[in-house]
Amino acid sequence: MCQDYGVVVSYPSGEFDVIVEGGNSYPDILGCGPYPFLIVSEPVVEAWRAAGVSSFTSYLVRVEDVHSRSPKLLRAIPPLYYRIEIDGRCEIDMAASGLNIVRYAPDCHYIVTDPPQAFGFQMVDGSWDGAPLFRDHARYPRESFCTQAIPDIVQEQRFSNFRFEPMAGPFGGAVVG
Repeated sequence: MCQDYGVVVSYPSGEFDVIVEGGNSYPDILGCGPYPFLIVSEPVVEAWRAAGVSSFTSYLVRVEDVHSRSPKLLRAIPPLYYRIEIDGRCEIDMAASGLNIVRYAPDCHYIVTDPPQAFGFQMVDGSWDGAPLFRDHARYPRESFCTQAIPDIVQEQRFSNFRFEPMAGPFGGAVVG
């Protein structure tokens, strides 16, 4: 229960099921509803681990149903997917990212900033732990950041449906989506 806003914060832990909607084939990363889960296929997890990326914990995600008009997708066997919880850490420098905090509730991570969103995040100097996958666990626990190693693996392996946005500031990195 968030003491500031009186809402119950509910975030799935462990494994869960999803319904895939649309498309003609199963992608390597799933866009997942209003709450941005990072869900990737088993080959992605295997490629990251083979490259020494270990800054995450993975939980099985089963495809429970498919809502699509594509006969090809309806006949296909879904790959194994995993929800990724990123263990790597950083702290976003709000002022350097051009953000003023209007409201913030640490219990539920509810944050209102002015302007409403950053046009590139910057990290507090020395806050990044060096992991290839990382997050600001306090203020932006659902925003996924990465080093260039992750887009390089995605491009090399030709994984589908990934999108990366450059991260502003002197520390580089990218936002995974």
